[in-house]
Amino acid sequence: MAKKRTPGSKLSVPSHESIGATPARRSIVTRKSGKQLRRLTLYLPPELARKLFIHSAARDVDFSTFVAEGMTQYLAKVGTVDA
Repeated sequence: MAKKRTPGSKLSVPSHESIGATPARRSIVTRKSGKQLRRLTLYLPPELARKLFIHSAARDVDFSTFVAEGMTQYLAKVGTVDA
C-alpha cells in the first residue's frame, strides 16, 4: 500500500539514473539509444487518452513516439509558428 502524503511532505522521485536516462538539461532526457527527448506533462480527456494508448499499443509503437509522429504530421499540415 502506498504511503499517504500529508500536506507539506516531500514526494520521493526516482533519480534519472534509476530510470535509464541522463539529463542534458533539467527537462531534457537522453535515452539509452542516444535519442534526446524533452519531458513534459500533457492533459487529455480520459476517452481520448484511452484511444491513443490503445492505438499505439496495437501498433507496438512507444507512446511518446506515437504522439510525436502525430504532432509532426499535424504541424506539417497546418504549419508552425516560430517563437
